[in-house]
Amino acid sequence: MDALKPEGPRPDAPRVRDDLPVVARRCPFCHEAAQAGDVVACAQCDARLHAACWDEHGACPSCGGQERMVRERKSLPLPQAPRARPVRVAALLLAAGLLLLGLLVFATAQSSQEAHEALAAEREAREADQARREQAEAQDAVTRDLGAELRVTPEGLEVLSVVVDGPAAHARLAPGDVIEAVLAGSVDALDVVYPVRTLDELREALAQVARTPYVRPLLRVRRGAERVRVSLPR
Repeated sequence: MDALKPEGPRPDAPRVRDDLPVVARRCPFCHEAAQAGDVVACAQCDARLHAACWDEHGACPSCGGQERMVRERKSLPLPQAPRARPVRVAALLLAAGLLLLGLLVFATAQSSQEAHEALAAEREAREADQARREQAEAQDAVTRDLGAELRVTPEGLEVLSVVVDGPAAHARLAPGDVIEAVLAGSVDALDVVYPVRTLDELREALAQVARTPYVRPLLRVRRGAERVRVSLPR
């Protein structure tokens, strides 16, 4: 074995290089498979052989080169989680933004509808209250002017009560009578008929007749199964 050693100085230590991959292959000195951790390479012919075989031979058995290389071992990096693609992230952000926008629009529309319904209910309540006040005021005015308490019915104005010594009492109206119309003229000859179904219509008809000279107000009244005409004092 000593006869095969080339002449020249023996290197003290191998030069560390990392630019060439060192792979396990059959050693040209002992002709046995070399493990990856025990392999060195010739810097001249890139032959791979055992480090012990190089030390024993003193040079490359293939080309006689005196310089060998060893691979510096490096720790493998830890596996990292795959990064999301920018396009996918942008799409997710856009979808989330659209979802939030939809929820905001829905909440705004719901609040607007609730506010509209509340305003409509409040307006209806005010109108109903105003109608009740107007009805009470009209009832008070009719009671004061006619001397009778009336109730609105589909057939006309029903007499509920009569004030003593009032115009209705002098006209001989009685509870249960239903006033259907106001007549302008006399008992025998009638000129104008004002049908009445509400207290305001009754007040307006009586005022119209009162402004007409030479006529007196008459009421067409349904009393039970018959209709009669009664005269009111001017």
